[in-house]
Amino acid sequence: MRPNAPLKCPRVFSHSEQVLGAPLAVTLTGRRILIAEDEGLLALDMEFALIDAGATVLGPVIDVQDGLELLTANPDIDAAILDLDLRGNPVYPIADALRERGVPFVFHTGLGSTDDLHARYGNETRIFTKPSHMESVIGALVQMIPGPR
Repeated sequence: MRPNAPLKCPRVFSHSEQVLGAPLAVTLTGRRILIAEDEGLLALDMEFALIDAGATVLGPVIDVQDGLELLTANPDIDAAILDLDLRGNPVYPIADALRERGVPFVFHTGLGSTDDLHARYGNETRIFTKPSHMESVIGALVQMIPGPR
């Protein structure tokens, strides 16, 4: 490691220094992002990518009840990344609670029908199929989160 090199979290699945042409360290600065993901390595990769992008990570939560409790305890969430299936249960209660609050979210899933998710949450709902590049997911969050914090 070079002296004075910025410390970056290790990446498990992919690595890139850029999101939408900006350094990762500034794209989500000050934003609180919930991760609902029950696959440990994938959740860790998401967490590291979000930290590299400047975000504060809430979670990751691995089941629906924990996610709902985290939402209750943290009213100021800026966005979320949701796996469709958490330990055999659909993430819909978390997505519905976020939608009620007007908090943007993306699905990051290997299950489910895009048509079903669009029917339930609207055609503008972003759905990323596993595996995907976290830089694309972060780019979508950056675009979805309204205004400065």
